[in-house]
Amino acid sequence: MDQLEAQDVAILKAIAKKNGWFLSEKKREQNKYAVTIARIPGHLSGNRNINSLESARSFGYPECCFNSFCELFGENYKKKANKQAILEKLIAPKKKWYLLNDFLYSWFWGYSLSFHHPCEYGCKESVRTNMKILLAVKKESPTYAHEIIKHLKMPMLVWFDKTDTGTSNYYWFRNRTTLIFDGSLIGAQIHYSDVARLSTVFQGAQNPIHLKIEPFKMGNICELRDNELLIFRNSKHLFSLVRNKEHEGIPLIFS
Repeated sequence: MDQLEAQDVAILKAIAKKNGWFLSEKKREQNKYAVTIARIPGHLSGNRNINSLESARSFGYPECCFNSFCELFGENYKKKANKQAILEKLIAPKKKWYLLNDFLYSWFWGYSLSFHHPCEYGCKESVRTNMKILLAVKKESPTYAHEIIKHLKMPMLVWFDKTDTGTSNYYWFRNRTTLIFDGSLIGAQIHYSDVARLSTVFQGAQNPIHLKIEPFKMGNICELRDNELLIFRNSKHLFSLVRNKEHEGIPLIFS
């Protein structure tokens, strides 16, 4: 976790101490902190003798998720095939647990419980792991826990660059732009009071996605159609945006 305030670090220290976890902190610019938490201290010290599976276990990641990650992304992050399989896995399940929403995990958003990519968005092992994290946070700060849950359940639209075939699956999946709506999905429409854009673009991305948020800011209803998004302000139509529904403006609802 990066870009944390001092008070956030204090909360995490208390949680780690109570659960017997190990915590490492590093001060960044502008009084921000980067924090790493693990179940064994070796990973925090950069121990090269720990292999990837042991590293995943040290963070408490389920083995089923580690195996799925290696299959889709490659253990060394370099795999370049099956990008369509990644999207199908993302879109397919009707029920996506909010506890497993890993789309708000970034340097600047502190609303995430899942710091690993789940094998599926209904993974029972991951649900149990992330519920423990949520309960630990709730015990220290009920208000913060409420905000986490609220944000994880917000409807989202996600854009991927399907033309970028040269990038590894991992970096391609992370090089995305997500719109997070403070509202709810009603039928084919997202009714919202506010919207935010989260871009997790790695340096050197071949085709970073340039999505303007201003049209969405001007509206309060976004209607999803096969090849376009319609933006309304109440009943007044403002904009029509063309999209490829296979990889642009993918609706994600975690509940």
